[in-house]
Amino acid sequence: MRRGFTLLELIISVSLVFLLVLFLTGNYGTLKKAIDQASRIENEERERDALTNLLTKDILQAHEIAIVRGKEYDILQIGNTPNSLYARTRAYITYAVLKPSNQLIRIESSAKITLPFSSSALTYNSDFLIIDQPLRSF
Repeated sequence: MRRGFTLLELIISVSLVFLLVLFLTGNYGTLKKAIDQASRIENEERERDALTNLLTKDILQAHEIAIVRGKEYDILQIGNTPNSLYARTRAYITYAVLKPSNQLIRIESSAKITLPFSSSALTYNSDFLIIDQPLRSF
């Protein structure tokens, strides 16, 4: 008696393999979407954690802190801190929430910052970091 597969057995096995491949390719697209979404959420959380850590370091290392409310913006002034993103030995930092656009901006300078800027020299000696627009996590 010969050993081997009949034509019917081969057709059934090829059909099952084809269905398995079809099922896996359909799941691959769904899996790729899920991985992309999880990666996006992880990046957002990482950015939010970086902002929280930056703000925490700014506040904990500050020698002066003041909160000022205004019509166009609310500001958190942090004075004389060693926590500088731009290699300043002592930095004056202001977090401003612009009310119309709900945008958070971090302004760092080597001199005390007053808003609105009174001179162009202060503007050129300041570094601006737009953190979030529109503000979601501050």
